Amino acid sequence: MSNATAEVPLTSTMQGYYHWVDIAKGLGVILVLLGHMLYITTFDTLNQVIYSFHVPMYFALSGMLLKSSSKGFWQYTWEKALRILIPAYALQILLTGLRVVIWRDVAFDTEFWLKLAYWDGAPKWNEPTWFFICMFGVCLLQKIIHLPEMSMDWRIAVMLMSIVLGYVFVTYELHYFGAANFLICFSSFILGSVLMHIIQTYPRQYFKWILLGALLVWGVTAFRNPKISLFYHVYADYWLLIIAAVAGTIASILLSYFTPASRICTFLSYNTVFIMLSHYFFVWIYKSIILRCHLEKTEDANCWCLVTLVVMLALYYPLCRAINRWCPFLNGRAKALKSSLVS
Repeated sequence: MSNATAEVPLTSTMQGYYHWVDIAKGLGVILVLLGHMLYITTFDTLNQVIYSFHVPMYFALSGMLLKSSSKGFWQYTWEKALRILIPAYALQILLTGLRVVIWRDVAFDTEFWLKLAYWDGAPKWNEPTWFFICMFGVCLLQKIIHLPEMSMDWRIAVMLMSIVLGYVFVTYELHYFGAANFLICFSSFILGSVLMHIIQTYPRQYFKWILLGALLVWGVTAFRNPKISLFYHVYADYWLLIIAAVAGTIASILLSYFTPASRICTFLSYNTVFIMLSHYFFVWIYKSIILRCHLEKTEDANCWCLVTLVVMLALYYPLCRAINRWCPFLNGRAKALKSSLVS
């Protein structure tokens, strides 16, 4: 077996995994990278569509892989912290340090420390950090309520309750520790587990009709609702947000279901943690160049956005190989960090 194959194994049902989950995660990584660069281009409509579903889709994909665990709560919590929280805060501190050295625009005031502690649900200098903190909370909550042992009826009931509570938190602007975002993401996580049940239970011929319906609903709601951003607590019309997120998630996952396996998507899926947490460094460079040259909202910015995306993906191949070899815990490899702590 070659090193490339050993480092980025193609997923298979034999491993309890599915290639179309890799497809969806890989495409999701590309959409996240694009979404964070499109702010200063003229692709406003594309950015609006991307933001209508890409975060809920990721939580739904995690929910699709939900399985029962015999581990105790504290052991489970510790392992999730190693896989999610430690890489998130390690990259948060690293990128903050780079801003101190390169841009010199970091003020270590009260606001800085509150944001670092996730007080208002929006950590500064590395926006994707909130996603992993939220994922950690979602994993703990599903463990507490024993979600894998719940029937589908109960899962749907809990999902709807989470959506309604999210509406209350959004209405009263209760954003402490990302509470509103957490409820939205938790409902997406449960949606994923329900979708997996449907995919495993119902005949495949129905999926194309479900896909068509989801695309129609997604198209209507995504374009009617203004651009949303969970990080900035911009929800626009909450119910349009939820419908677009659900429809967009279903459509993107079913599209991935009918897509052949891809080594590129497998690579991106396998290295999602590091890429998601570190790409903001490249985004800063891109935005700094565009703003310094006064190219924002121009055709030139559009071209440089696409060039930057290709360069980022090319650079991540050797970079991720190096990280997986020398600092695998930065890519969510919990066993590597655990063994180093024990030794």
